[in-house]
Parts: sequence; C-alpha cells; structure tokens
Amino acid sequence: MVYTLIEQDTATEVFLKQLENVRSSPGTMVAVAPLTITTFTIGFQDGNILLSITELEDEPDSPSWMDSTFTAGTFAISCDAAQYQSEILYLVMHIWRRMKLDSAGDINEILLSSFRFLKERWSTENEPKSVEEQKGLIGELMALLWVYDEHGEEYLRYWDASGHAPNDIETPEFHVEAKSKMKKANTVRISFKKQLSIPEDKKLFLAVTDANVSQKTEAKTLPGIKDELLQQLKDMGCGKVTEVKNAIESWGLSDVIGEKFTTTFLVGDTTIYEVLAEHSCAVYGEMDLPLGIKTESYDLELSSFY
Repeated sequence: MVYTLIEQDTATEVFLKQLENVRSSPGTMVAVAPLTITTFTIGFQDGNILLSITELEDEPDSPSWMDSTFTAGTFAISCDAAQYQSEILYLVMHIWRRMKLDSAGDINEILLSSFRFLKERWSTENEPKSVEEQKGLIGELMALLWVYDEHGEEYLRYWDASGHAPNDIETPEFHVEAKSKMKKANTVRISFKKQLSIPEDKKLFLAVTDANVSQKTEAKTLPGIKDELLQQLKDMGCGKVTEVKNAIESWGLSDVIGEKFTTTFLVGDTTIYEVLAEHSCAVYGEMDLPLGIKTESYDLELSSFY
C-alpha cells in the first residue's frame, strides 16, 4: 500500500489541529487522529504533551527527554510541549508512513520500532542524519527554491520530504528529481532504473546542486542552510513558509535537534536539466532488461544532457 502527498499533508494537518484541540481540554486523552490506533492516545496537561500506549508486551525505547513509565502493559509518556512538539509530530508521521507502507504489519512492532528509531536519532554518538542524507535534503531544498521561483508557491505542497515518492516533487504538471554532488563531480547517483522515466503527460526535471563538506568559515550546518532558505522564501514574499518548515521537520530537522547537526557544507549552484525522451536516462528507464538481470542504482553522467 502507498500513500499520496495529499494524504500525507492531510494527516499532518489533522495531527497539528489535534495538538491545538487537546490543549483546550487538559487531562483528556483521545486517540491520535491520523493513526486510528485505539490503544495510542494523546493529551495535554500543565504544558506537557501526554502519550499513552496500552496492550504492549515490551517497554519501548525512548529518548531521555521523554519522562516515561511502563506498568501492566501501558507505556505512559510526558514531554515539554514547547520544546518537543515537533519531535512528537515527527514520531507520529513516521508511524503513519510505516502503517501505510506495511498495512499488514504488526502494529505493536511498528510502534516499538518507531520509538527505537526516535531514540537512535537522539544518540550522542552520531548526527541525527548521515552526511549523505543531509546532502540529499540540501539538494531537495534548492530544488524547492527553484520550483517556487519558476512556478509559484502553490507547488511547494507537492514536495515529499519523506523520500517515499519516486520523485522528490510530483506536481500535476511536472516532476522534479533533486540530487546533490561534489562541485567537481560530473555524475550523480540515480536511485533506481525508472527514476528518470518521463511521467505520462508531464515534464520531468533533474535538479543538481553542488554541495561539498567543508571546514571553511563560510560553510554552514544543515540547520543554518535550512534557516537561510526559509528566510529567503520569506523575503521573496512566500506565504507558505510555515508549511515548508513543517515539511522539513517531518524529514527530521526540528529546531530542538538542530544543535546535533555538526557537519558543515558549502552550497554552490543548482543546475536544472529537463529530461527528454531521447536522453539516455529516459531511454534506459523504459528498457526491458534481459530475464534474470536486475539493477538498482546507477551513475549518470551529466554530460549526457548536452
């Protein structure tokens, strides 16, 4: 089972609205709206978000900022709403996606693994995301800026920050696949064979951003790049800055965890290539491979667009 970006946006909006509603009824626990798991409830009390999960056989792992108890199969959590609301949103949306992608999966195992995933991202040993994942987001943010500049803010909602869609941005008129590379590199990694197949009745663009890990004084961490992008959108008159910020947080970059990102990057130019039917990547995407031959990712020479 899959989900659409509209469904994902709706689920996010429903949960954010629920967070507002539970504040007006302190102490009342209700089922987390987008998940429809009756054993998983949420409430609000004295400035804290409350979560409760019943009928668990094992106690979930959780980060240290969650005050938790586990008694008779019930896992109860309390955390500061002002600081950690975005992290709770991140957790809920992670669970929502897992349920959508594995509708036959065991709900308890999905919940346990999701809490384990949240704890691991708060580990003191590593950054919350790998360097390659951070470079990937940089490429997507720069592509998003191009979409806004060329097509308007109404298209920003079509960005899939979760990375589950075949292309990073899928609008009714065009798709955009975002990549990042080292400045001197002349290839990009394509994740799967059909990723640059041209969608029916739509245009397809490949957005490639130069992004190098650097220790130079002008290099910025991912949170700094994110803040710069949001300010740039605001200065350009974009009315969807909050929505873009929420989408970035759903990727896993919230303000509260920002200080754990330490790698710094120099971000250069973004080059936009329109993928045409005669381009090698589009031809390859439509090819039938011989029986028994399977491919995953491949390197694409950017010179093939010239």
